[in-house]
Amino acid sequence: MSCSKTGGTLKITLLEFRYFGATAFKRLVKEGVEIAAVVVPQADDRLATAAKAAGIAVIVFDDPKIVPASAIAEGTGRIVAAHARARVTPEALAGSRLGGIGYPPRFCRATLGRG
Repeated sequence: MSCSKTGGTLKITLLEFRYFGATAFKRLVKEGVEIAAVVVPQADDRLATAAKAAGIAVIVFDDPKIVPASAIAEGTGRIVAAHARARVTPEALAGSRLGGIGYPPRFCRATLGRG
């Protein structure tokens, strides 16, 4: 991900789950986005498997509903979360230079109309 103001790259920590997370991960890698780590609720998550195969750090957090500051990789410029059911704590957001972006599962196209 280019950062036009600095001319450098933006390192992200990816917080997404299951099929959607793995698909987003593959697309981001294909686009050349530098991923510092992925954060998942379970070690056997599809996103965790894809990240391990690519040599990216995988962080499994204890409480699947809360993402603590300790889950954010050092040097993270932005936390990217979509289809994530966990709440990113203010301390975790503070660990990212530019905070975070994301949207809840109900706004993901694949889940519209389901519950």
